Amino acid sequence: MLLFGIADAEQASSVLQQQHVTAHGIPCIWPPFERYSSADGMSFGRHCGVVWPHIQAFWAQAAAEHGRLDLFEHELRNLAGKARCDNQFAEIYHPITGAIYGGLQEGCVDEAGNKQIGEWESCARQTWSATGYLRMILMGLLGMHFDGGGISFQPSVPKDLTQLILTNLTYRSMILDIEIQGSGSTIQDFLLNGQAVPARRISASNTGRQHIVIRLG
Repeated sequence: MLLFGIADAEQASSVLQQQHVTAHGIPCIWPPFERYSSADGMSFGRHCGVVWPHIQAFWAQAAAEHGRLDLFEHELRNLAGKARCDNQFAEIYHPITGAIYGGLQEGCVDEAGNKQIGEWESCARQTWSATGYLRMILMGLLGMHFDGGGISFQPSVPKDLTQLILTNLTYRSMILDIEIQGSGSTIQDFLLNGQAVPARRISASNTGRQHIVIRLG
């Protein structure tokens, strides 16, 4: 709805304003299903209430593209913090504590062989969680938008980050070195190999090493 231009400006603003976001990121579904709830409010279903990083990534990108830098930053910092703390990107996280947490689901079997609701594993080193983080960097921070003709740029940089540098990014027949100076999302200058490019994009037909500098202000 937000990423594919289905929502108009008013609808997008409403979704971004009203969507429930937990302390550790957007939950996959909210409110949680009651059958997984506990008296202390700390139990959540595997597919309701918990935080899945690939969902965080889509939400973060949508927030960035619609000017909600605060929502984008919340997801980015949360997932980056978890990777730093755990030295990996896990499959699922607890929405309140931020701990690696698989959530509750039917199908567990007790010692007597009876099926019941139980806590499942949150698998380690998940590719979709890691690529979700990359999506936040490439399509959120750097604001890269890919189409058949090339890449356009619309960065979204939190205010306490004043310089971003990404080097040796392979794209088609190119190697991209990207530098962003300043913060926010208003582009003042877009330079490709030292030359101003008003269109703020790079053509897919270019070859070799390309140096991109984007100045925000």
